[in-house]
Amino acid sequence: MDRPITALSMGMSADGKNSAGAAGDLGADREFPESSGVGEGPRQHQEIEQMRERSGAVSLRPMTAEMYHVYYREYRNDPDLYMDKSEYAPFVYSPEWVERYIQRQISKNRKCFAIMVGDEMAGEIILKNIEPGRCATLGICMKNDRYKNRGIGTRAEELVIDYVFQEMDIPVLWADTLVTNTRSRHVLEKLGFQLLRGEGDFLYYRITRGEMNRE
Repeated sequence: MDRPITALSMGMSADGKNSAGAAGDLGADREFPESSGVGEGPRQHQEIEQMRERSGAVSLRPMTAEMYHVYYREYRNDPDLYMDKSEYAPFVYSPEWVERYIQRQISKNRKCFAIMVGDEMAGEIILKNIEPGRCATLGICMKNDRYKNRGIGTRAEELVIDYVFQEMDIPVLWADTLVTNTRSRHVLEKLGFQLLRGEGDFLYYRITRGEMNRE
C-alpha cells in the first residue's frame, strides 16, 4: 500500500493553478517520512472512510507519489484559466516536473488528496497556508474536461469543508479564483463562500464554520 505524501493529506485549492508531471518507477515514496499531519495512521484512514461513506460515488484519498505520476500523465490544463491566452501551452508530462511538484507541496506543508470517482482519479484538492486553529486556504483542480460539469468538484469541496471545520477544527476557510473562472466562482458561491474583494486578476472568498452552522 502506497504511503501518503507526508505533508499532503487532505486539502483543496481554489486558485485554479494546475500542474502536471511524469511517470516511471522513481521510487519516490521511499523518500517521504511518515506523515505528521492529517495523515496520522489509523485515525486518518478512519476519517477517510467516514468521508467516503458520506460522499457516495465521490471520495477523497491521500495522494502518494505514484498517484501523482498517474494523475499527471492524464492531466490536461485548461486554456480558460489563462488571463493571457498567448501564455497557454498544452501540458507535457515530465517525471522530473512531478517530482519537483511533490517536493514543493511537502516543503510548504500542504495537505493534498486525490478526488476519486469510484477508482478513477478525477482531480486534486489541496489545503494550503494552514494555520492550526485559525484558517486555511483551499484549492481544486480537475484532471481534464471529462470530469468537469458533473458535480464532482462541488461534492469534493463539500467533503473538504466539512473536514476542515469538523476534523481539523479550523474555523475559517479561504479560497481564491481567477475573475474569468466563472465555474469556480459559481461553485464557491453555491457552497456558501462570501466574496470579500477583487484584486488584480483574482477574487478572494471566505467561509466560516459559524456561517455553515447557520445554514
